[in-house]
Amino acid sequence: MLTSTRECRLAKVMEPIDMDDKSNPPEPVNVDTTGSESAGMSRRSLLSGASKAAVPVIITLYSGGTLATGAISSNLISAKTGQGASGGKFQCLDTSSVYAHPTKANTYDLGNPAMGRVTRINSPTKTYYKPGSSGPSSTTVTGTKMCTDGGDFYRKDSFNSYTKVNVKKGVLVSATALSSFSNKITYTDV
Repeated sequence: MLTSTRECRLAKVMEPIDMDDKSNPPEPVNVDTTGSESAGMSRRSLLSGASKAAVPVIITLYSGGTLATGAISSNLISAKTGQGASGGKFQCLDTSSVYAHPTKANTYDLGNPAMGRVTRINSPTKTYYKPGSSGPSSTTVTGTKMCTDGGDFYRKDSFNSYTKVNVKKGVLVSATALSSFSNKITYTDV
């Protein structure tokens, strides 16, 4: 059953069609949108003919390396063991906000579009404490340990003033690596 008819004419590459030329009108081509091959020209034939003309197409191509490794996107970031503070802050990438790479250890995929959450820990400029029974304990904790363990901690602001902060469990990454995704990363300072 014919459900739509469209007038079109395919041209050879580099051969323009003058649509205002009334002496050589385009020939009608029947296109059956139901999938039946019985009407005039099949969809495959129409597309095959269209491939010989310039047809604008928008597609997303992923790099071969991305597809071969099973990654979701090419927005990858690596965590380094022993990563130090950058500009006085540890950059802790929340691993629940990204995908672990299936074949590369300590590599995370930020997805497409790239997104991630980073907690910036002001150590060594601030002192942080593990929680005690009713507030901070006397045990200090490093920015590295805060990131790898995650949880609640207390930041010492002044002589007897503490602020309770929360750090999501994650991995330390460099500020330089994050800079290429800066507008796609949500930062929390603690």
